[in-house]
Amino acid sequence: MDIKQAFQEHNITPKYIHTVPEVLSVSYGGKSISPGEVLPRSQTLERPAVSYHSAKQDTDYAILMIDPDLFTTDDPTGEVRHWLEIVRFSTGDSSGTATPVRTITEYLPCTPGLGSGQHRYIFVLAEGASEGPLRDGGIEGVQPETKNAPKEDLKDRMGFHIQEWLAKYGLRPVAANFMLASAFATTGF
Repeated sequence: MDIKQAFQEHNITPKYIHTVPEVLSVSYGGKSISPGEVLPRSQTLERPAVSYHSAKQDTDYAILMIDPDLFTTDDPTGEVRHWLEIVRFSTGDSSGTATPVRTITEYLPCTPGLGSGQHRYIFVLAEGASEGPLRDGGIEGVQPETKNAPKEDLKDRMGFHIQEWLAKYGLRPVAANFMLASAFATTGF
């Protein structure tokens, strides 16, 4: 399946991000995920490795992971922010692996509730559009969304709106990926 088609069929573009310029490499336990791949929740317990081969040297990026399906598909209360971190990428080697610069929201594994069906977990990598808090290492402008950050509980993370957050900080997505997960521990469904 075409990447753009996968994002459209799962109602990710243009609702949560306008376009998908490039696929973000996301891997759990050394296994890279393909857009729309179904993963059992048990495989998402550890923070994933992220790499981006088109990274610019000495540039900060924001990596976000959201769940837009808290109680229902496209939950009207907003997304759950599962992870938000400022990162830099190794550009001196071929891996392009992310190195954390500042954690804003610590990684929270997939947490779909029993009976809530499949949830989409969307990864977005964003950089400053031209001038903004992420350009030239100026990451001090990006603030936690709650007073409990970075160790926010699920309630603190609810009601996030990625489009608004990106606009607030003058960011644009440069790469994205997504997976599907359900509450069942060993199978997708």
